[in-house]
Amino acid sequence: MEITGFTDDNIERYAKQFFDQIKNKIKNASYEGEKLLRFLKSNPSIWGIAHIPVNLELICTFWGDTDWVETKTLTMTELYDNITEILCRYYLRKQNINHRLMSRKEVYARCHKELQFLECLAFNAMETNDIIVSPTLIQKTLKETDCSLANHPQLLNIGVLRSYDHKPTGCNACLILQNLGEKAATPKMLAGLIYLRQHSSMDIPGQACRAIGTMGEKAAIQEVIDAIMLSLQNERRWVRQDACWALGNIGEKAATLEVIAGLLNALGDKEADVRKNAFEALAKMGEKVPKDKIVSRLVDIHNNRKSNTKKHTCEILTNMDAKVIMTELISELREALGDEDSSIVCEARETLINMGKTIAKKEVIDVITDALCDKNVKIRTQACFIHTDISGQVVRKELIIGLMDALSNQDYEIRKMAHKCLEKIIANEVATNEVIDILVKALYDENYEVRFNACVTIGKFGENVATNEVLTGLVKVLQDEYLHVVWAACEALENIGEKGATDEIVNGLIKELLNVYWDERESACRAL
Repeated sequence: MEITGFTDDNIERYAKQFFDQIKNKIKNASYEGEKLLRFLKSNPSIWGIAHIPVNLELICTFWGDTDWVETKTLTMTELYDNITEILCRYYLRKQNINHRLMSRKEVYARCHKELQFLECLAFNAMETNDIIVSPTLIQKTLKETDCSLANHPQLLNIGVLRSYDHKPTGCNACLILQNLGEKAATPKMLAGLIYLRQHSSMDIPGQACRAIGTMGEKAAIQEVIDAIMLSLQNERRWVRQDACWALGNIGEKAATLEVIAGLLNALGDKEADVRKNAFEALAKMGEKVPKDKIVSRLVDIHNNRKSNTKKHTCEILTNMDAKVIMTELISELREALGDEDSSIVCEARETLINMGKTIAKKEVIDVITDALCDKNVKIRTQACFIHTDISGQVVRKELIIGLMDALSNQDYEIRKMAHKCLEKIIANEVATNEVIDILVKALYDENYEVRFNACVTIGKFGENVATNEVLTGLVKVLQDEYLHVVWAACEALENIGEKGATDEIVNGLIKELLNVYWDERESACRAL
């Protein structure tokens, strides 16, 4: 078995997408998704196995099929039992065996030999402390269970086993060289990486580029740079992305006319990560890449996405001073943040962030600060994301209001970005009186989503916003008619800690211990 796991962020994203897709099949799908994430995080053992994609899919499937009105608690044993049943049903379906009318007992009886084999294999692997199950161990287990692949040809295709090539070549070799960095920059190693760049594997060419990039200026050899330039044309986005990253790490010594032209061309790549890395690479090459060349290329890219009328207007700009062109471009990108086409919005946001971090920080911040008060809610929301990414610790009340509003957006990606922006602000421990006043007002808002978002935001700030006004508002919210608002208030109080231990708060949490829903009781327990 190979654990090619999800990150924590992947788990949250997958669970939210899973329940968004079944919202027409079950009530309160998004709330059930949040409940599942809370359950996973509160159970380290299950949280651990959820990092394996197939396990997470099985857990989500089981959770969505469970009637939580009747089921009040869930144990590890029950979870594993249900996962096992789902896997067995998948296995039977692959063999065109109708399992729909089978009970769990009948399913287990039908898969008896397979389950016996897997149980024995798991025990043997645990006993030998092996994560990768060797062919020898499989043969040993087949013998012990008196099981034959001739009689059970699908035995190794039950959904939890995957073949693994453990030879130290390809990706593994590249990863080792990445860790060595400049120390690995020998002619022989560079020649080997140039060769691996042409490998037919999906991953190895990109890893070879990254390994070269970690060697920095020592990889600034024409043959190496030529090889990376070829990777800029690769059909796989991650190879192009890694090629840009490598050229940026080599820096000014890679800044030939051909390389600069290649990176400028990559600014128009269809993939955002490629564009981002190309932008950063050009910035790292310093004065060898004049700002006006980058701005000119950005204008060309922007023109190509616009109507002919607007395009003509922008073409006139190309005859103006570079500074004027940049100002006009930033202004047009600001307006593009409100476009109906989400791809145009994403590209405009990304370009402004890239410009704000490299060639035009002051200009972008000035325009985006003004956009925080724009009449168009789309522009305001995107301005919040850009401002947070670029401006560091400079926090305005409009920014907090905009981010809290974005927490209720129907688009999952926007909600996710809003959460990340708030976390970034909170990491800087910025909680001004203006921010606290906004949060207090939101706790009393008529809209339950606003109250929920206020609790989530307070929870992120923790003890930094534990004023009497905030605590009084949370006491009121503990009596809210919406259960997920009450849950969010409990979570906020848990994060506030001892500063929130007033008599009113404690009494409110004690009442929640009598709640009919187990997750609300659990949240109250944790807060206490």
